[in-house]
Amino acid sequence: MGHVRNYTINDVMVRQLRMSGYNVLMPMGWDAFGLPAENAAMKNNVAPAKWTYENIAHMKQQMQRWGWRSTGAARSPPATRSTTSEASGCS
Repeated sequence: MGHVRNYTINDVMVRQLRMSGYNVLMPMGWDAFGLPAENAAMKNNVAPAKWTYENIAHMKQQMQRWGWRSTGAARSPPATRSTTSEASGCS
């Protein structure tokens, strides 16, 4: 629930500012690359990039069900090599 609580606070603030006439940009950055995501991908025998994009898609669906109105997402993460070549599915 920690992420939901934190993002809900921002969503409420943005909605209030928009209703007050402000033009507000609220992008959603996806903090999905990194060692925790890579370890989870390895544990589930999935390439880290595939794991990450599937989880981003799942979170977007959840946000839509909750009624959140993000104004866009940060750009796609840059192509990177996994720190463990076995996990990335790359040679």
